[in-house]
This record gives sequence, C-alpha cells and structure tokens, in this order.
Amino acid sequence: MPVLRRITNLEFNPEMKTTNCLRSIVFAGISTVCLLHHAVAGNTKIENRIDWPKFFERLDPVSETLPAKFDAGTFVGNGMLGITFYRDGVENRLRFDIGRGDVTDHRPFNYSNQVGRGRLPLGYFTLTPAGTILDGEARIDIWNAETRGSVRTDRGLIRFRAFCHARENVMNIDLEAADGEQGARLEWHPAEARPDGLELPANYQPNPPVETKQVEPNLTVSHQKLHYGGEYATAIHDISLQPGAKRYLISVCNSVVDPHPAEVAEKTVRDAAAKPIDDWLDAHRAWWHDYYPASFVSIPDARIESYYWMQMYKLASATRADGSPIDTSGPWLRKTLWPMWWWDYNIQTAYYPVYAANQLHLGESLTRLMARVSG
Repeated sequence: MPVLRRITNLEFNPEMKTTNCLRSIVFAGISTVCLLHHAVAGNTKIENRIDWPKFFERLDPVSETLPAKFDAGTFVGNGMLGITFYRDGVENRLRFDIGRGDVTDHRPFNYSNQVGRGRLPLGYFTLTPAGTILDGEARIDIWNAETRGSVRTDRGLIRFRAFCHARENVMNIDLEAADGEQGARLEWHPAEARPDGLELPANYQPNPPVETKQVEPNLTVSHQKLHYGGEYATAIHDISLQPGAKRYLISVCNSVVDPHPAEVAEKTVRDAAAKPIDDWLDAHRAWWHDYYPASFVSIPDARIESYYWMQMYKLASATRADGSPIDTSGPWLRKTLWPMWWWDYNIQTAYYPVYAANQLHLGESLTRLMARVSG
C-alpha cells in the first residue's frame, strides 16, 4: 500500500504547465477507463468501496517547515478567487496573498498588452505573532479543498485554516491562538493597482490610490477605481469566535461582473457571516466531493498518484465552467512578466487534462472566451 510522503519544501508552480509525467498519468487514466468498460461489458459487477477521506489523506502535500516563499506555499482556489500561504520576507511574519482571476487594468492596448489589460494585484494579509517564530507546518487537504497549518513561537501556538468557498465569492481564513499568542495580529495590506514586474511605459498614468474604509469595527472595504474606467473592491469581515479565535470572510468583486463592487462585496461577506457555519462549510465540501470521483485513478506509486490528484485539485481551483479562463498565474497572481492570457502554448496545456480526466465542463471557461473573442 503506498504511504504518505512528507515534503519539506513544497514547490508550487502556478503556471499549470503539462509535463511528460502528467501525460503518462493521463494515459494511465485512459487505460483504466478502458479496463472498466471491458469489465462492464463482461457483466462483472463493480462496487465502489473507496473510503475517500482516507484515500486522499495519504496523498496530501505536507510541508514540515513553514513555506519559505511563494513557490513553496500552500494554496486554495475556487476558479476565480485564490489564496497562497507562505513566510513573508520579513523575518517574523507570515503572509496570505489573495487574488481574483478577472481583475485587470482597462487601458488601451497601445500601452502594450501586458500593461494595457494586464492583471492587477489585490493585496495580502500578514500574520504577525506576539512571540518569535520557531517552526511550524502546513498542509493541503485535497479532499476538502483547504489548507491548514500551525505556527509555534516562543510564546505559544497559532493554528490556521483557509479555503475559497466552492459555490460563493468568499474566501475564509480561520485563526486560533493559544497560550501567549492571543496577541497575534492579522492585518490587511491593499496593493497598489499597477502591474508588478513590468517596465512601465513613459506615458504611464497611475491609477488612483485605493480607498480603504472602516465601515464598522469588524468590517473593512478597500475600493479601487481605475484611471481608464472600471473598479473593484475587497471586503473583509472578521468574526470573534472565542478567546484567541477569529474567522475572516473576504470577498472581491469586480465591476466587469458587478456594477457596484464595493456594495456587492460588503453584502456578500455579511450574507456569508449570517449563515450557519456547518451548513456553509458542508456546501463547499460537497462540491469537491462530487468533483473528484469523476476522475478517479489509483496508481501504485504514492508520489505519482499524489501528483495526479494535485493536478485535479489545481485544475478546479484555477477555473470553473462559468469562471475566469486560466492564464499563466491562475487566481494566484504574483510578480510576473506575463500577467494575462497568452495563446502560444500556455493556455492550451493548462486545459489538456479536462479531456482524459472526465472534466469537460471545466473547459467551458476557455471555449466561452474563444466564442467572445471570435465575436
């Protein structure tokens, strides 16, 4: 029986590029489907007795140290929104980057295509402990589509859980601090609305500064208007659960979809906060639990098997049938020279798994984009 391998430096490549290894896995999946078809044709009874939580638990990527950089971070997504967790460049700080796949500038293309319609960063949360960080760990729970971890300091322990709700435009970050860490702080840092990593043209006119408003003591809204029209907003609603424990609900709305993004984002987090958490969490997990069985493949090599299921997890984290098409970053934007869609090779390989993995519906985000572009 394959055993769980633990990874001390979990590398995350958000560019979704297909490798020869993945192609081999895909063909293995096709062979499995053919064998099952043959068994059915021969009137062989097939029963599904898979213990899904146990099956996936042994394949979860686990970092036995706190991820040291973006590429090694643990990540979650729902096809539009995304969170990446890793250590900040600052010595005693951790970071949750957030992103939304369709937030771009609205400038004319003569600014250059990267700058004119390139992706824009939203911002990030920093987690600053009360004490000095000693060590910690992080894990991607593939079956439930969430990331969990712990941070140990010289004053106590901080546990976290983060996920992007599968059916709603909401991200969730839970923090629980014990012992002397109840003074740990999670702070929101909205990003400047400019491409990060590109050389800007000489005639570049900056977007207006982001306006962050404390609507209520536990509700913050960052509203970003753009120089060439359009706007987007991020709403953060924090809820005290018990001493040392808080839940942060985050929504990002874009005027491309919502004409009044600040109002919609605020209403979205309020509505999410009003729902019973168990029912809300069950709805998120139910989507993923329905998704995985359609792509079931088991391989007698834990590392390759885990790689396959990570691609299935990453694929549905990066896009949905009615979501944003996958660009070179997915919803996990970072500093890059390629902040948009490219039609040379990247987008085609990102969608390659939908055919052999029995997830054709996820490819609709690409075909719908092509239909819009073709007029």
